[in-house]
Amino acid sequence: MKHTSRKVVFAALALVSFCVSYAQAIPDTFDAVQTSEPQAYEFARQCVPSFDEATFKNMVSQSNPRTNSAIRPPDKSQPYLILSFGQIICVRMSERKYPLIALDAFVQTIEFPQMNKDDLLRLRLDLARQLATSGFATALVIHESGNASQLVYMLNAERPTKFSYHLNFAKKGEFSESAYPRVYRTAGDGSVVARGMPFEQVKHFAVR
Repeated sequence: MKHTSRKVVFAALALVSFCVSYAQAIPDTFDAVQTSEPQAYEFARQCVPSFDEATFKNMVSQSNPRTNSAIRPPDKSQPYLILSFGQIICVRMSERKYPLIALDAFVQTIEFPQMNKDDLLRLRLDLARQLATSGFATALVIHESGNASQLVYMLNAERPTKFSYHLNFAKKGEFSESAYPRVYRTAGDGSVVARGMPFEQVKHFAVR
């Protein structure tokens, strides 16, 4: 029963993601500068126009270099800043009011080392567009063995500095390709990168 319910959840998420808009402009990398650079404040102001210089300087001086903190304007549909490890990144928002996640943020999350590079790029672009539309993303990757990896990524509503991800292994016959708008294939297996203590399948946007 537990296994069946898991299949239903993944299929439902995939069906919802079928309706996503693929017109979102997904960046390759986040725009970023070091806080020590002379143009740091101007960069911050261009991202969040309401951000004044005094607040910026105070934020930088009091920031913990080992943490990630978000600075958001009152209007949550507007771009916001993340201060992380001595740098500032600008996170722009989609028309659906979700972050536009840069493609390089998916590196060192769920990996398919033997997947064709163009296919891997398409997979990550697909995931980023789904996140920009609904706050979560799903994908199906089929292996040569006929088994599959079911992927889920989800934004953290309380902490707009990171996302979580999960890979579910499904044997041949335990999944439906038709439940997914796009299906990807790879010659080898997939792997999941976990961080922290205890280990979590979470990644901060500003971490390479």
